[in-house]
Amino acid sequence: MVTSVNIDKKLYDLIAPERSEEVTEGFEAIYRRFQSQGSEGAKSFLQSLSPTELERLQQFHSLAENIDVTSLDAEGALNLLQKGFEKKDLDGDGLYNVGAATTMGMVPRDASPEFKQALFDGLKALEQKEGKGALFKTMMTLSFQFNKGAMLQKVADEAGMDLTAQGFDFTFAGMKSYMDGINDPKRPGYMDPELKNDLNSFFEGFKKSYETSGVALEQESKTQEDTLSAAQKAMLQKLLDKGALQFYTDLNMEKIEKLIEEKRKELEAKYGFDQQTDPKKLAQITAQIEQELEAFRKELMEKLAKKSESDGKVTAYGLKDLLALELTGSRQESANSPFQRSAR
Repeated sequence: MVTSVNIDKKLYDLIAPERSEEVTEGFEAIYRRFQSQGSEGAKSFLQSLSPTELERLQQFHSLAENIDVTSLDAEGALNLLQKGFEKKDLDGDGLYNVGAATTMGMVPRDASPEFKQALFDGLKALEQKEGKGALFKTMMTLSFQFNKGAMLQKVADEAGMDLTAQGFDFTFAGMKSYMDGINDPKRPGYMDPELKNDLNSFFEGFKKSYETSGVALEQESKTQEDTLSAAQKAMLQKLLDKGALQFYTDLNMEKIEKLIEEKRKELEAKYGFDQQTDPKKLAQITAQIEQELEAFRKELMEKLAKKSESDGKVTAYGLKDLLALELTGSRQESANSPFQRSAR
């Protein structure tokens, strides 16, 4: 009988990146020590580790930046001490904080054991046919689809949009619907022919697994197209037109200007600006207000800089940029396509 625990581990072992023996053994030693104390107090445990041990965790999880324990939230700290299939989504946003990074779940936690088994069988068949490179590229593409709803919700929440994003339909019909969209797209856009071929090879194995499992093959997906209002579509179009970095910079600058105006009104009330009739005193109050506003602006800009630096470390290709491309279906063919296959 297929269970979630054993199939999660099988999937993780299949798609896990290759690591050196030194990194793997270093992580396992830290992992066993953490487990032996009952898996509690992840942050305090991390603070007890040596710089070399923290480096092993960084290498095991393929993190770009050194681990700064003091800056981690509870989820980011805990997941540094978990294996891939054990990661926890403590804040319930559908994504995983690992250290300071926000990552997608490679194994769909909301899927049935039968779906996960079919996913494993399809990927395994693809690997045997096309190699490890095709396996990784296909799994990254599928993982993006599995997590798209969570990423869209995160973008919408940060942008202040009233939007409830739908997740992937983890059934045979849901996967078939996705593949129908690959082979007969409703929107214009480019897909690497090799990736399309790999996805179809994967789906052959996926379908075969379902057919031999005895589980009924639903033909109609339960997931409907996300319905966006004109305002939501306009917001997402801005995200595409500007690119994620400029979009969020502009959005945060608008928020800063709003906070500064609110601060100005607060200071004007504090110093009695509207009641002052003496030109000399009015000039003094104005100068004082501008001085305090400048200090307030500087404080806000420093916070924004730190947040932008942190957000920029999510992935090299940026989840938000990928999301914008996916939502509009306008990925174009290019020599620098991130989906281009390297030679096997």
